[in-house]
Amino acid sequence: MEQPREQQPPPGGAPYPYPYQAYPQQYAQPAPRPSAWRVFSSFLRMILRRMIYGLVWVLRPLRPHAGFVFLTVVLLGVIGFLSFNLYGPKLAAPADPRAALLTPAPAVENYLTGRKTYNAELIWEAFSDDYKARQLQQGGSKATMQSSAQQEKKLGLQYRQMQYIGGVKLDDNGGHMYYYSVEIAIGTGSVRLPIIFRTDRNDKIEFLISPLDDTIQRILNQGQ
Repeated sequence: MEQPREQQPPPGGAPYPYPYQAYPQQYAQPAPRPSAWRVFSSFLRMILRRMIYGLVWVLRPLRPHAGFVFLTVVLLGVIGFLSFNLYGPKLAAPADPRAALLTPAPAVENYLTGRKTYNAELIWEAFSDDYKARQLQQGGSKATMQSSAQQEKKLGLQYRQMQYIGGVKLDDNGGHMYYYSVEIAIGTGSVRLPIIFRTDRNDKIEFLISPLDDTIQRILNQGQ
């Protein structure tokens, strides 16, 4: 048998080993994850584009009649708006925090009626007991009030208009306050004056604020 030949080294000697240098392997960085708002806005833009495209596709056959369609839509909108105002649900009026609808006390109405009709009886009985006592201490009485009323009537002084403005409930004594505007006239002249009534828990007049009596007294002094 033939013996295997021994491999001879290549001519020129052994190959020169080239130096090998290991380089770090580079990897691409992953793309940043989009935020939730960006995803949501992209989704909305996609939905909006598709809606616009669908609307254009639906309205394309109506393009030759665009003016008529626009006018019809406007008229339908106006009719719908007017119908809603006429037959739709009505909002309830907000409650007035003031007591503008508070019914005046009978004593206040009697006082004003007494001034208008020159009746001191109605005026005197409209006062509370405390107010009567204060009037008596100051020299006032039912008789002096009747005398002043007769002078007013003699001079032609008239109470033309007594307008109720409103009232409020008081928390300190359980009474009320009522606000009026009173117009008095004598001859061709007239003046409008405010008057405020404060009543007790029995709705009798315990205090009033007004330039009415002072104004009338000046008129009476000028007429004498």
